[in-house]
Amino acid sequence: MIPENPYEDRFERTFAFIDLSGFTNFTDVMGDKAALAEINTFRAIVREIASRKGIRIAKWLGDGAMLVAVEPETATEAIMEMQGRMGEIDEQLSMRAGLASGAVLMVDGKTTSEEPLI
Repeated sequence: MIPENPYEDRFERTFAFIDLSGFTNFTDVMGDKAALAEINTFRAIVREIASRKGIRIAKWLGDGAMLVAVEPETATEAIMEMQGRMGEIDEQLSMRAGLASGAVLMVDGKTTSEEPLI
């Protein structure tokens, strides 16, 4: 049965997809040890900033991640800070990002971490 107002269970969220541009080439040239160090640094920066800003890391995607924020401004600030921090650490790679905001339908379900699916 479809509710009278199908949008009443929707919530505004902002999704961000971030990625280290040039990571595959970096790995080929610099080797696995350097690549692993880069990923560990990237993930530490993302975790620290996301945690401080109240942003959920929904999924790690190799040399990238999918983030979920309640406010688009918070997501934008976090992305800019992440890009700045990565730029200070490594000039060979740049962090790219894409953002999308809008109403999402919260759906019950299980993931590997047993959190609701969005």
